[in-house]
Amino acid sequence: MKSPLVFVLLLLLVHVSLVLSGGGTGSKPAQASASSSSSSAAAAAAPIDTSQYKFGDVLSCQLQNCNDGKKIVKHFMVYVGDKEFEGKKEGEDMFQLTPAGCTFGKVSDRTNVEKMEHNEVTPETREDLMEERIKDMLTNCGKYSLLDNNCEHFATFIRFNEKLQEQKGTFAGRALKICRKTRILESCHQGEVEKCSESGNAKPTEGG
Repeated sequence: MKSPLVFVLLLLLVHVSLVLSGGGTGSKPAQASASSSSSSAAAAAAPIDTSQYKFGDVLSCQLQNCNDGKKIVKHFMVYVGDKEFEGKKEGEDMFQLTPAGCTFGKVSDRTNVEKMEHNEVTPETREDLMEERIKDMLTNCGKYSLLDNNCEHFATFIRFNEKLQEQKGTFAGRALKICRKTRILESCHQGEVEKCSESGNAKPTEGG
């Protein structure tokens, strides 16, 4: 039962190595992969229209140097627009966590940027609250951790005041679902969950 978790860890390690090397979160590749479709290459080269984003939106981008551009794992960031923050340079419009720490950057330097599906409005998504969390993260973002404090945890915490990890639409996301279902079933057998449906679709505990 440990194999799905090992798989997820390996994928996240790939994420860290790509972030550190600049793959997928740095400059756009100069030449599209020969195996990529022409439509994918055109989409990657097209300029990103940031007018569609609002302050606090969670964005993700595909890591380009991973398995010929297939969606193995995503990098997450928060759109901050033209709001001013300490250390933020002119033109920078997003905030992210990498193994090197919390940094501002430009959405236009990314490829295959997507807006997170559940950017819903909640009491915690008030602009002033998100702004305060960003200011706090500037001095207290914590050490990068694959399991407890990665880029998706960071971005969703700023928006929702809650750390989430789903990796929707990626191989890593599917593996995470397997891990969570496995943990739920184990909890059922151990009597830690009062009610578990026959399909094992109990609500997972926070963080896993």
